[in-house]
Amino acid sequence: KRPELFIKLAKNIDAPEWTFHLIGFADDEKYESKLAKMTESVDNLSFEGRVDPGKDMMWYRRAGLFVNTSTAEGFPNSYIQSWIHGTPVAALEVDPDGLIQKYGAGIQEQDFERFSDQIERILDKKSCRQSMFHNARELGEKFDIERTASNYFDIYQNLTI
Repeated sequence: KRPELFIKLAKNIDAPEWTFHLIGFADDEKYESKLAKMTESVDNLSFEGRVDPGKDMMWYRRAGLFVNTSTAEGFPNSYIQSWIHGTPVAALEVDPDGLIQKYGAGIQEQDFERFSDQIERILDKKSCRQSMFHNARELGEKFDIERTASNYFDIYQNLTI
């Protein structure tokens, strides 16, 4: 959702030891082909395209940062999947319920240039990343399926009809 901004972000970041991966697909093959072409000239960017269901977890697990460039979403499953794997979220705009800021599980910024600068600082500072990884993992525990199911089970048991 706004992959052109992700491509622009990769171009802006001076962190040669990091690689950006653009994952996903467009319903329009012509547009997807255009995106693939746009990424060819960006040295630190790899266009992965469509990822089969179940294989996406590998990407969340190995990511140093999950980047979201969407302007609007509900509560993205991709954030939960990131946090469950201890991966911080960098959101250009979307921070549902202020969780990113509240828990320090990544960054949220409205301005693209400040967003780029913050990501570059995060990638450059290992201690900053480690703190965000820890915070993301703690937040991810709140969304653990067993914990969530147990909470619902407790609620249902206490219902009076």
